[in-house]
Amino acid sequence: MPGPDIRLDNRILSRREIAEASVVAGRAFADGPFSQFLFPDEQRRPHCLEIIHRTVFRHPGPGAIFQTARDEQDRIVGLALWIPTGRYPLSAWSQLSQLPGSLRAVYRRRGALRIGVAYSRATAPLHPKEPHWYLWVLMTDPDFQGRGIGTALMDYGLARVDAEGVGTYLETNNEVNLAFYQRFGFILRSTVQPVSDGPELFAMWRDVTTREVMPT
Repeated sequence: MPGPDIRLDNRILSRREIAEASVVAGRAFADGPFSQFLFPDEQRRPHCLEIIHRTVFRHPGPGAIFQTARDEQDRIVGLALWIPTGRYPLSAWSQLSQLPGSLRAVYRRRGALRIGVAYSRATAPLHPKEPHWYLWVLMTDPDFQGRGIGTALMDYGLARVDAEGVGTYLETNNEVNLAFYQRFGFILRSTVQPVSDGPELFAMWRDVTTREVMPT
């Protein structure tokens, strides 16, 4: 678990905090396989990811739940974004609200829009039909990784999921993350490769009865 200098918070994010969290996302996901594939330019990649996540964090849809990890100065060093039961797919308004930012992030990268659409179309049918929470984003500031922040955010969110008595669904495009999620009872449900030369995407499911949290 994180030390006493890190605390969890589930307040509604202000515009300033959304911008702050987006910068963290740009750093946290810069080394991911999909990020590298979508944005090969290493210099521009964090900024493009920042734009995308700022759009997502501003328009996550009604009922979305943010949980943040903060340091002693109240700076965001980790974040989980959950979509509760019955809130996915997002409303048409939420999807349209995200569109301008997404287009702004990819317009300089030839083929990026086609790639993004391909992955979106491939993942949409993977979402379970049974009641569940969707873990949309889980991230930790690279400077704070290895301190149990991701585990704390997972425990905090899954406690709410278990209290409702439903399952949990997530996607990751980084194979090294599979072992982390498996510690919380997730199993690999599907693997897809929407673009022939792109990275695989892994869909994972956790039944409410399977949780067995391992020590960090």
